Amino acid sequence: DKGIQYKEFCQFIMGSSKEDATSMTDSKVGTFVGLSGRRLLQAVQRLVREQWKVIWTSLQHQDPSGEGFIGRDELRSLLQRFNLVFSDTQWNFMLDQCADEEDESVDYNEFMSLFPPYH
Repeated sequence: DKGIQYKEFCQFIMGSSKEDATSMTDSKVGTFVGLSGRRLLQAVQRLVREQWKVIWTSLQHQDPSGEGFIGRDELRSLLQRFNLVFSDTQWNFMLDQCADEEDESVDYNEFMSLFPPYH
């Protein structure tokens, strides 16, 4: 039998192994496993830009009063619906880019300005 083992197949398809923290079994940890700092921001920018209009529209629907703010947990939950899943450390890094630590809400205009849409 010249078949391929499942783990070997997954490693071939994904180009990595479980040991380097990018395997399918680790994906439940978050979308951005192993990324931090600038590399994390670049990966998030790529995914947000692909879905920019629909994320922007969803943010506006979450804010019927039009004040431009959304709760931290509410924003995180909304982003998870678009497969933008962060570890706690990553989430704190992302918030540091656009919100003051003492703020309970995030200015979603400022958050989305981190990810300018393609023109």
